[in-house]
Amino acid sequence: LVPKPTVNSACSQLVRLERHMQASFPYSKSGPASDDYAYHRVRPALEELRDTIVMYLDHFTHYGLVGASAQHTAGQPPNALSHPAEWFDLLAQATGVAMRMPKWDKPENNDIRRDTLRQLADGWLRAIMAAARWTEEGHIVGKDMLSQWAQQLDHFSTASGEDSLFQPAIQVFQQSFGRNYARALGRMSLGSTA
Repeated sequence: LVPKPTVNSACSQLVRLERHMQASFPYSKSGPASDDYAYHRVRPALEELRDTIVMYLDHFTHYGLVGASAQHTAGQPPNALSHPAEWFDLLAQATGVAMRMPKWDKPENNDIRRDTLRQLADGWLRAIMAAARWTEEGHIVGKDMLSQWAQQLDHFSTASGEDSLFQPAIQVFQQSFGRNYARALGRMSLGSTA
């Protein structure tokens, strides 16, 4: 039997695959190229990286916090993640890796990166909704942790160059944890009344 992945093993695998992707670039005196030739050399590694990120998102959504209290019954695996921090650690690591995927000269060659970011933005949304349900069940999440998540989410939204990808996650975060989101970013959020 193969053991179920942990957040640490997932993050280690993503780092390994990112290194493999970087090593796939053809040698060039001027550094990594962004032309068609380089894209076709790197594409298999990019696809493997994207597929692995999606696999971990699916795994931790299925066994993780989403529906955690309803899923843990006799004969089913216990919750793979014991705290939302684990989920957000994986999301931050995976999103950072996706942000470092190369940008190519031809717009259509950026589809793998864009698709990966879209999947991750959806993962952020699901994690935020799960964390909100988790707190509604009486669990506590510290202000510092919420601020860290808000800063990461804002950073990824801005750095992606496609703000609309992360907008649903930002809106749900503001609705669920509004004051902490505003404080983390040093401004008042749209949904905040304080």
